[in-house]
Order: sequence, then structure tokens, then C-alpha cells
Amino acid sequence: LPLTSSGNQVKAALLEANREFADTEERKNYGDHVSLGRRERIYFENEMPYGEDRDGDGVIDHGAIIRQGSKGKGKGKGKGR
Repeated sequence: LPLTSSGNQVKAALLEANREFADTEERKNYGDHVSLGRRERIYFENEMPYGEDRDGDGVIDHGAIIRQGSKGKGKGKGKGR
């Protein structure tokens, strides 16, 4: 596409390319794909940190989180809940 292409032309070209790719590319099982990479000791470095922000504080949570119960911070499923 030329640099002067409209947004609609770019969108149409990308959608067509995506359709062609989807028709020819074998779908990956993400979990298997990542596990294989870890077994082969492949580390993909990028600007986005690994993990997810489970509690919404803007910081990646690397371990399990303790859910907060209605009666206070860090309460488990035991008595008093």
C-alpha cells in the first residue's frame, strides 16, 4: 500500500492478510507453546514485564494473591468469615 492510503484501505488490507494467515497457519495451544519454550530454556525479552496485575494496582503480581474477605484483609476460608 502507498503511504497515502486511507485508513479504510489499510484496514481492508490488514483484514485480508489476517484471513489468509488464519487459513494457512496451524493454531497453537498457548500453554503447550510456552511450556515447550521453557523446556528449551528460551527466554523472550521484551519491554512488557512477565506476569499479570491481578489486583489492579498497576504492578505485576508474581506470586499467588491472598483474596480479601469482607471482614478484613487477608482472611482465609476459616472460622469467622
